[in-house]
Amino acid sequence: MCRSAGLCGCAQRWPSCSTAAAARARATASTCSRKAIRRAIRGCIACPARRTSIRPSGISFAADVVGPDVKFHHAKLNVKSGQGSRGFSWHQDIPAWPHTDFSPVTVGIYIDGCTPEQGPLTVAEGSHEGPLFSMYDDAGNYVVKIRDSDLGWLNEDSTRRLTGGPGTTLLLNCRAVHGSAPNKASAARPLLLPVYSSADSFPITPSPIPSPHQGDIVRGRPARFASFDTRPVEMPPDWRGGYKPVWMHKNKDETPY
Repeated sequence: MCRSAGLCGCAQRWPSCSTAAAARARATASTCSRKAIRRAIRGCIACPARRTSIRPSGISFAADVVGPDVKFHHAKLNVKSGQGSRGFSWHQDIPAWPHTDFSPVTVGIYIDGCTPEQGPLTVAEGSHEGPLFSMYDDAGNYVVKIRDSDLGWLNEDSTRRLTGGPGTTLLLNCRAVHGSAPNKASAARPLLLPVYSSADSFPITPSPIPSPHQGDIVRGRPARFASFDTRPVEMPPDWRGGYKPVWMHKNKDETPY
């Protein structure tokens, strides 16, 4: 498994999930009508999706990097419909849902696989060991995008496009700089993204993607003491006022580089 890029790359075939299948069908229909479905943010409420999110193999991957006691935070399904569905600019995850430490890890599962033409998740190697960047633009909007002026160090040679067949699973460090290009293929690219942390890591703010299962211990035991990392992290907006989708601030043709 590769840890140099702030992730561990694993291959595992996951069984089909009815919620994912429904999203795939809707994405296909939406592509035909030119109305692309981008994200399903509360799939973990549905039992089939939640079973997929907490399968033992996925939790085992998370436990490899966060420790034996594992806590669930949230999950979403990024569909990325075909025929030009927009990309996602360079960003980091943890500023959107800061915790008392930096143990949170995203377990990304390519349900149908992902080719280079489908806008694969792309990570800046080693960026998890670097600084956290602001996710606000100059006007004070929370855009989940690193300013271009902060990306002078980044080039295509320092990034890795993560592709693979159906069931390919990726572990993404919460500090890693990552993004994706538009999906230029005809097929959608559903990517299931449950997020876990160590049991002694606690959210500092409300989640932008609330889940009734947030805080569930999915392996091991609850923590009696909290873990604290003293490195600073920028605070997001107060998500109790609602979550404004970040693509409302983005152009259709944005690419990570």
